[in-house]
Amino acid sequence: MELAERYGIEMPIAQEVHGVLYDGRTAEDAYAGLTRRVPGAEYDAN
Repeated sequence: MELAERYGIEMPIAQEVHGVLYDGRTAEDAYAGLTRRVPGAEYDAN
């Protein structure tokens, strides 16, 4: 997560897992966080 923050990379799954492991979030919280995200492109085609 530190590298993702440093380079401005979004890693939603890793972020939710980190929340469960280190921030006291539940698996249900993580799932809800992922399902609320708007789907987007996996890479920038430019």
